[in-house]
Amino acid sequence: MTARCEDDLDSLPASVAERILDRFEALRARAPESGDLIDGLEERECHSLHWGRYRAITWYDRSADVVWPLAAGIHRSGSHGDLYRLAIEHERGGRLYPTTQDYQALEVAERRDRLAAEARDLRRLRDEAIATTALGRLQYESEHGLWAELWTADVIPELAVVRLRLRVTRASGARLGEAELAILLAGPFDVADPIAVPDPDGDDVHYRCFEGYIARLEG
Repeated sequence: MTARCEDDLDSLPASVAERILDRFEALRARAPESGDLIDGLEERECHSLHWGRYRAITWYDRSADVVWPLAAGIHRSGSHGDLYRLAIEHERGGRLYPTTQDYQALEVAERRDRLAAEARDLRRLRDEAIATTALGRLQYESEHGLWAELWTADVIPELAVVRLRLRVTRASGARLGEAELAILLAGPFDVADPIAVPDPDGDDVHYRCFEGYIARLEG
């Protein structure tokens, strides 16, 4: 959402803000331009979302395929604090629609979500490796260009643990940064700081390799 709309929601009772966000996610995911058009807004077609006497105003950015919550508040016809009246004032003052900073924040959030999804996939790959203790390497490639191999390097039956190795890179050739790795490595490894090891194939320029001891899953 826009930073200005976030301020709107912070000013509302927490339970109201939470329900508005729940309705926003449920309704706009299915129909990004549902709800009544807001009269008086001239620059873009914006729609209303209702929760009791409270309202939110949303705008669907077709070029980015993103629905933005722009404003939230109470609807009191004729009142100076009426949300629709305030939204018109915000539009005239150039404060209603997403700013460059809002789009930058959206890009960061989307990148974080992509990394989290890749980390979950790497955890599933880990579980498969632990369950089978296969000698071969399991491979994975995400739709966003993360390429990974994961394999069992060692099994210690008396401790019921295995030593796993992970080899990762980006198909684009971009080097994986430490902040990015911190999210990705949380998937296959339970330890906070997996050990960095030399690339087994000798390509330390593009690949990052890590290992860690993991409790073996039983049953």
